[in-house]
Amino acid sequence: MGRNLYHFYRVDSTNAFAARLLAHGRKVTEGTLIIAEAQTEGRGRLGRSWHSEREAGLYFSMVLFPKAPPSLAPLFTLGTAVAMHNAIERDTRLDVDIKWPNDLLIDGKKMCGILSEIQAEVDLVRTMIIGVGVNVNHESLPEEIAGRATSLRIASGRIQSRLEILLEFLEEFERLYMAFERKGPRTIIDQWTRLSSFAQGRKIEIHDGVRKIAGVTRGLNPLGALRIEQTDGRVEEVYSGDLVKWE
Repeated sequence: MGRNLYHFYRVDSTNAFAARLLAHGRKVTEGTLIIAEAQTEGRGRLGRSWHSEREAGLYFSMVLFPKAPPSLAPLFTLGTAVAMHNAIERDTRLDVDIKWPNDLLIDGKKMCGILSEIQAEVDLVRTMIIGVGVNVNHESLPEEIAGRATSLRIASGRIQSRLEILLEFLEEFERLYMAFERKGPRTIIDQWTRLSSFAQGRKIEIHDGVRKIAGVTRGLNPLGALRIEQTDGRVEEVYSGDLVKWE
């Protein structure tokens, strides 16, 4: 991963640039990495913006060509979260949690988000772009998000190395990606379940765009959907949504 690299002082969005590379027919190899010091139009899930302060965070996208059906695409988002969790904990010694489906938290506050976008046929993912944003050395955050977000610098009280975290992540992700190709989805699901406090026994509420689903988490299904036991004992499998409340 990262052997083919594009590095920008500023770009609209690393995911958008990766999509343009693919759309214009440029030769793009597996693991191509696009990194920016700042994004002018950084994006998160559900159309949200991502605060991308210049030279303070990690803002990057990877291009993948996974040999997998679209039904398994969410697992690569979970795998990205696992790899970044391990990289940050190893480099900073902070306690990091993974919130389904794509956030990393410290003390309940978000400091990393992941946005995955795919192009697929009925039975095969053609291309996948995984964008990652990490609040690393932000001294402060905008007032509107300061209550629910943090940075590694705020949490640890010291400046962290963006390069070291990135290198650790690439090593972790490549190892996990290769294990997925050899052993299948269980590799990612088992690690995510072990690292996330949201995997088992958390009271949560998810909005899926149509309704609210509340209950207690009961792990992931083989495709990465979150299993939620409701008050009547039924277990619902949720493939996408916004986890808005938890205890």
